[in-house]
Amino acid sequence: MYASVVDIQFQPGKMEEAIGIVNREDLGQLEGLQQFHIMDRGDDRALVVAIYDTEQQQTAAGPIAQQLLGRMASLMAAPPNREGCEVIVHEAF
Repeated sequence: MYASVVDIQFQPGKMEEAIGIVNREDLGQLEGLQQFHIMDRGDDRALVVAIYDTEQQQTAAGPIAQQLLGRMASLMAAPPNREGCEVIVHEAF
């Protein structure tokens, strides 16, 4: 498995509005997407983690991810930082 990890800093009070922009139909366009998480880090920061079957699928999702992030651009305080990484431990309880 492979993950996209996106760190986003929103303008004050705009995170909830930005999260409302992302919907299941958009996420359904991402081939190989297994899981999608948005975590509130406090201070108008969010961490997005998207888990894919393969690194190739994570890479191929880049343009669609850019479109989704672009819809939120006016609500961000800074450009988001998107990185890919291998998932080395995955447990569900």
